[in-house]
Amino acid sequence: MEMRSLSRYESICIDGYTAGLLSSSEMDLVRFDALASQSQLMSETRQQLLRVEALSSVSIDGRRVKYLDLLKLEAAILNTPFTDDDCTRLYRLANKLGLEDASGATVSYRYMRTVDWVARNIAKDTVIDSGIFETIRDLYNENEIEAIANPESLDPRERRAIRRKAESAESRRQTPAKDALIDDYIDLLNANILTPSAQAEISHAQLQLIKPYEGNLDAYERVFSHLVFYRRGVLTSSIAPLAIGPARNVTRHVQSLVSNMEGLVNSKTSETSVQTDFRHSSYCAEMAVKTAYLCQSILAAYWQRWQKSLSKTRSDSATLTLAKLFLGWPCLTIAIASEKIGRGFSATNNAMKELTEAGIVREISRLSKHRLFCAVDLAETLEKLMEKAISSELLNRDKILDAILQPEYGGDADRRS
Repeated sequence: MEMRSLSRYESICIDGYTAGLLSSSEMDLVRFDALASQSQLMSETRQQLLRVEALSSVSIDGRRVKYLDLLKLEAAILNTPFTDDDCTRLYRLANKLGLEDASGATVSYRYMRTVDWVARNIAKDTVIDSGIFETIRDLYNENEIEAIANPESLDPRERRAIRRKAESAESRRQTPAKDALIDDYIDLLNANILTPSAQAEISHAQLQLIKPYEGNLDAYERVFSHLVFYRRGVLTSSIAPLAIGPARNVTRHVQSLVSNMEGLVNSKTSETSVQTDFRHSSYCAEMAVKTAYLCQSILAAYWQRWQKSLSKTRSDSATLTLAKLFLGWPCLTIAIASEKIGRGFSATNNAMKELTEAGIVREISRLSKHRLFCAVDLAETLEKLMEKAISSELLNRDKILDAILQPEYGGDADRRS
């Protein structure tokens, strides 16, 4: 790909102190990514961090989607015959479940899917082209979900058809100025001239200027921050909840993008403002790493406790395999669990009975004709983690673990071992 001039980015000066903060936070991300990839709970941690990221993201818009509600929606989706690409059916399903915020849960789920796609498809030095806008748009379209959820809107199918037609027409009416902005942005994504954190921050600001679509695009733009970190090799297969930082300080985040960073990409921002914004980017990465380690520690503590509990019985491999599955998917039906662990329905049913008798899971509701089982204690602990993660208090690992984990669920002795 021929690279256009990126002189306005090359001329950005990052002072030594700010560069040190950025480098330190990025190395923390690299270190977590490496350790997570070697963990025996790698896939389980990854799945939970996708949820943490999605719930943090919607909280920036003032939503408070419950962790358990998102789990219920995921389980219901696995239990349905239709594809989860249909946002109309997804919203109707969420509404039928009686969730507190059906549209918020649907938005969270779609955001999870989108970040997961980026993590699986964008690798170091992947060449990005302008088709990335439509790819991400097809995966995540918050405006479409909001239109479907609006009771005063048109019929959802008509509204969606009208919106897609309008967006398609808009994409064909690109002005030369907008084309130039898009070309600049794609060149920025494929460049390696900035630190990844600075590149991600400017990426978000550039998208604010381009406005490739109408409506609320903040979360859509945030997906591209993930894309930058995976393309630069800071992250590989793990998930970093990058929305934690903005969720903890929404006002600071919005002010940064609307004022300072918009000025930066237009070469009208003071050096002091630039350094402040990049330091906030470092803060966001730092919060992501701390939260990721907390999540990993919680899962390790529960896994240790469950293994001890099951060692008192004559558990077979199906029971242990099912228990580990609940670490990543805390809400499951027997049919879903059977498919995921590759065991017959009868064997899975027997394993579920053993986990129920051990107090690890319990039946909480039904999905159609299927009983829904949940690792309730784990779900409640991760709900508490979300509350702590997006609060304003310091993310002290041991203090938070002591606050949200009962001693019998893995106290200080378990964490030191």
